[in-house]
Amino acid sequence: MIALEAETVFELWESIKAYVPAKEKLEVAEIFIKAVDEAGLEKVDIEVLCDDDKILHEAVRRYYVEDDEFDDEEDDWN
Repeated sequence: MIALEAETVFELWESIKAYVPAKEKLEVAEIFIKAVDEAGLEKVDIEVLCDDDKILHEAVRRYYVEDDEFDDEEDDWN
């Protein structure tokens, strides 16, 4: 398995976002964040690199809020 470098992932986003219509960027960013998270990039690395990009920053916030809500629901079952 190839390890993802956080900077490479951010550069990939920079290349992709120019081709995404403005009204779809947040949705695509959310899919992108989910994919890099599932590929093994650490949450802290994702957050640090996304701070300079408003769209990715919002996508990260939404992704991890939903993830945290899911974790809370799991705790309720214990």
